Amino acid sequence: MKPKPKRFYCPKELIDGPSAVLPRDEAIHLTRVLRLGVGAEVSVFDGEGNEYPARVVSVESGGVELALDEPFRSCPEPRIRVILGLSLFARDRLRFTVQKAVELGASEIRLVKAERSVRGLGLDRSEKLHGLLKVAREAAKQCGRNVIPDIRPAADLAEFSAGLPKDCLKLIFWEKAKDPGLREILARAKDRAAVAGLIGPEGGFSVKEVELLKEQGFLVAAAGPRILRSETAALFFLCAIQYELGDMGFPLTSQIE
Repeated sequence: MKPKPKRFYCPKELIDGPSAVLPRDEAIHLTRVLRLGVGAEVSVFDGEGNEYPARVVSVESGGVELALDEPFRSCPEPRIRVILGLSLFARDRLRFTVQKAVELGASEIRLVKAERSVRGLGLDRSEKLHGLLKVAREAAKQCGRNVIPDIRPAADLAEFSAGLPKDCLKLIFWEKAKDPGLREILARAKDRAAVAGLIGPEGGFSVKEVELLKEQGFLVAAAGPRILRSETAALFFLCAIQYELGDMGFPLTSQIE
């Protein structure tokens, strides 16, 4: 069986018709790590849904030029738009959560400033998101996904809520919630096109924050009898949404038209 070609990320601005030039970090990976050269067959994705069979045609001073075939869509996006709101917590745990969120089909990742969020991360400015965006790109590359989810700078709770789609099912997970459970809520949400889940920081949301979000249309969901860490709650939310409303549990062949 012919081995699957190595995948590389190339943004649309570096693609010009039937040719492309790899970004510097991807070129270094191709030439110095994988030691591929002229004639190597690879695969390129643009982060916006397209994948291209490609062939290396030039390697000069670390720069790599590719010849591209016609694009195709090999990995469909989930049936439902999933927006993950992450209250700021420790940077290493945020990186882990972003990586897994990409693998689990999050459409967007929006950072949120809550009362008990970790301070001083600087993630309320777009230029400070480079590290998390790189994690997202690498996760998409590894899992075969052709869309890189958008990551938005940290905003306060009111801004986060105001920026959600009007028809969006809005959920907040709170360790003090009694009912309804997430299973019951999702059973009544089969026709929704989008769902947003807001994950609290270490220490959880305050009562004041929960009341504010409820006034803005959020449903307070119980995740179960155990208290979950922030990153665990995020992955639980994504798995539950994708299983009940998205594309988890279906073979790939049933999702490609």
